[in-house]
Amino acid sequence: MAALAVISLFSFSLWLGYGAHAREGYCSIQRNGFIALNQALNTWPAQFWSNLTLLGDAGVLIPLLSLIIIWRPQAWAATIAAAPIASLLSVSLKHIAAVPRPAAFIGQDHFTVIGHALRASNSFPSGHSLTIFTGVIAVLVVLLPQSPNWRYWLLLIAAALVAVTVALSRVAVGAHWPLDVVGGALCGLIAGLAGAALTRRYQKWWRLSPGSTARCIVGALIMLLCLSLIDRALEDPAEGFVLWLSALCGMTASIWLMKACLERLRYGTRGQHVAQ
Repeated sequence: MAALAVISLFSFSLWLGYGAHAREGYCSIQRNGFIALNQALNTWPAQFWSNLTLLGDAGVLIPLLSLIIIWRPQAWAATIAAAPIASLLSVSLKHIAAVPRPAAFIGQDHFTVIGHALRASNSFPSGHSLTIFTGVIAVLVVLLPQSPNWRYWLLLIAAALVAVTVALSRVAVGAHWPLDVVGGALCGLIAGLAGAALTRRYQKWWRLSPGSTARCIVGALIMLLCLSLIDRALEDPAEGFVLWLSALCGMTASIWLMKACLERLRYGTRGQHVAQ
């Protein structure tokens, strides 16, 4: 099923990429619907959308989800395993399809643009939609119990609402066509399922034992991501809420990961002094 979905996505992208009329038709049939949806979504404050759309940024989502590593490391590892697959799908499909962004096709004066107006020919699929669906699907599949209870269904509904809203934010900010969002969500579904499958099949790489060097390295990398988020938040206070939240979650996970390493180093050094 996943293979059929991938073949379909690449076939559709090839059809778009090798036919100017196909790309023009793709944009034209969505023009009015895009403008109407963009205007409807922008009844909500611009700051709401500018913050929410950041959840589709891998540099923001990975530290945010890293807090899960404290309880279910496999769930977070699934998103990491899915990341290369998601990136490959995003880069290759964008390059093949070469669909112009809304601002490049109809001009930004006809709809609301939040942030910078994007004009490149890399609209399909939506990378932010792909990222948020990858993370949500990977985590939910790993957390799926044998007998789902009401808590899991509640989590599923909440996660689905977040993922769909983040995906719609790409239309709200004027960055993507509606079908770009659908394509990104489908790619995220494929990548998320693949990431969950990889962590189930190959378990040794993500089982970080307390005090291990790998655990320290992962913690340090998360901390570096958090520092970059803090720098971004200081530069643009309007987008500060999500950035600060992600940094807080990431730093908590990072400290938890590196704590055992630092304790091992401290006690190991003491043991050497006693032996001497």
